[in-house]
Amino acid sequence: MPPQPPLTATITTSSQSIPPLNSIAPSIFVPLTDDISTFSTPRDRIARLKHILQTIDLQHDGVKQNLLYMFEREKQRLILAAQEAEEKMGVQRVREGVTREEEDEVVRNMEARPSKKEKGEVGEYDPWKGEQQQGFVVPQPDMGVRERAVADLINVIERGVLDLQAFEKYTEGIRTKYLELLEREVVRLEEAGKRPEERTRTD
Repeated sequence: MPPQPPLTATITTSSQSIPPLNSIAPSIFVPLTDDISTFSTPRDRIARLKHILQTIDLQHDGVKQNLLYMFEREKQRLILAAQEAEEKMGVQRVREGVTREEEDEVVRNMEARPSKKEKGEVGEYDPWKGEQQQGFVVPQPDMGVRERAVADLINVIERGVLDLQAFEKYTEGIRTKYLELLEREVVRLEEAGKRPEERTRTD
């Protein structure tokens, strides 16, 4: 096997100086875009709903950028930790295959039941609603430094994709709700300006 090149990270610091990514909850905090000292209350319901929709978009963009930063920082921490371990132990030989036990674990994970919603129907994993995926077990084989780093990086990527997809779905639901409220309010005002015989009957 040819010698392996040393692991390198794109930032020069210690892995101990980067906190592990244990929760994505802090991503909800984004800087204010309006000066609260000069903020004026929307003049009517339509203006207020439009402002809410604008705020949802700004919050969405800010949280998404925070999430991407947190995933990138965790990636750099894992690479640095592996680099530091290799500097102490030297470059280790990389296994060329998987064990029978690992193959069996993969099959068990593929056969595991997906998480369920309250009424028992099969649902999607959604960490933004506090759901927990059931039946999945991450294999813990006897890995070298490089193999463990790769496995951890893959896990960060997979969880990051799930978190981003769940966040997009969560935000879209909120945006849709306020868009419908805005459309109903516009229709209500249009109907209010018509003569009784011109108004759309709803009964």
